[in-house]
Amino acid sequence: MLAYGLVGREARARRALERATTRLEALHELDAAILGSRSVEELVGVAVERCRTIVPCVGVSVLRRVGEAYELAGAEPAGRFPPRGSPVPTWDAIRGHGGDDVVVGDLEGLPAPLREGAIRCGARSVAVAPMELDGQPVGALVTFFRALGAPDGETLAVVREIGTQLTVGLVQAELRQELERRAEELERRVEERTAELRSLNEELEAFAAAASHDLRAPLRAIVGFARALEEDHAEDLGEGGREHLGRILRAAERMDTLITDVLAYSRMARAELLVEPVPLERAVEEALDTLAAEIRRTGARVEVGRPLPRVMAHAATLARVLTNLLSNALTFTKPGESPSVRIAATQTNGWVKVSVSDEGIGIAPEHLERIFRPFERLHGAETYPGTGFGLAIVRRAVERMGGRCGVVSELGRGSTFWLELPAPGAEATEAGSDAAT
Repeated sequence: MLAYGLVGREARARRALERATTRLEALHELDAAILGSRSVEELVGVAVERCRTIVPCVGVSVLRRVGEAYELAGAEPAGRFPPRGSPVPTWDAIRGHGGDDVVVGDLEGLPAPLREGAIRCGARSVAVAPMELDGQPVGALVTFFRALGAPDGETLAVVREIGTQLTVGLVQAELRQELERRAEELERRVEERTAELRSLNEELEAFAAAASHDLRAPLRAIVGFARALEEDHAEDLGEGGREHLGRILRAAERMDTLITDVLAYSRMARAELLVEPVPLERAVEEALDTLAAEIRRTGARVEVGRPLPRVMAHAATLARVLTNLLSNALTFTKPGESPSVRIAATQTNGWVKVSVSDEGIGIAPEHLERIFRPFERLHGAETYPGTGFGLAIVRRAVERMGGRCGVVSELGRGSTFWLELPAPGAEATEAGSDAAT
């Protein structure tokens, strides 16, 4: 008898272990399925389907907390309960109980939508696992059983565990949906903003066209009449009149240059720039050719450190950048001195650093960033000519080509303007070369 009893206990223990193992495996599968769900609807559908295979119940429903009320998020068997999203009144079983409690009772206290579904399933009792996270109600897992009274402790433990898994999964799914909603909203706003910017660019292009024609047309008339007056009536004007006429012509020339620079700066923002390997040597030579007359006039000494490497750039834009930097070096010189300029290039960490150094008047530290802004001038036009757009065009152009630029200067001793562009066929590092040297 003793041996028979031991064998029976071992068999029961073995069956209990097998059941526990099966349930743990099922719970693990349920956990993976819940965490892998991409939406609240998918998660709830997985949960109620798997719950019926793990728990010996005749029906299951999941309630979701929405504001201060509950709604039916899903139920099995399908067709026995109201549609998803139906409101469910709060009742005692989910009011005032912690998330670790499983409340068991008959069908009498259930709200009508759940009670009617339970009756259709042939249920006579219910176990409710309120779902909470950090003390905040999330919803409830409601399981229906055919027998009266409470299910065994093992079943209630499984219901509690499923409720816990579902709580975490439901919160995660809601957060994921909220993130997706916000991402879609952000994308919509970006699209709207892009459309606005596109419209503004079109308006800017229209303005540029109008500026090119409408501003220059009267300017050409002023210059034309001034030249005619100078040629035909110079003797009649006298010395004072000729001086005033010269001022008119010089002002008109400055205005024409300013319009040209404003349009160049505007076009640089929206022009399509094809970046490709460009010989730096060719761009430097083009800048030197453009300013050849100015170099001769000022008696400048321009030294070029050869050989020069190739860079990833837009050829015409790079030549424009170097022309502006070289023009600056020729312009901002000390009174009575000829400009001395050196152009050099080095390659480090996938970047080519081009420098244009002079021995001119230099720049005070507080103005080093300001000079790259449009319309910014540190000196009057009478002292040093210019429009205040040259360096602004340089910065915008270099950035459009995927590079960066800056200046190192000492007041009274000269400046070194530098720009960095990617080297062909090299993977540029984030830091690039040391811009401060």
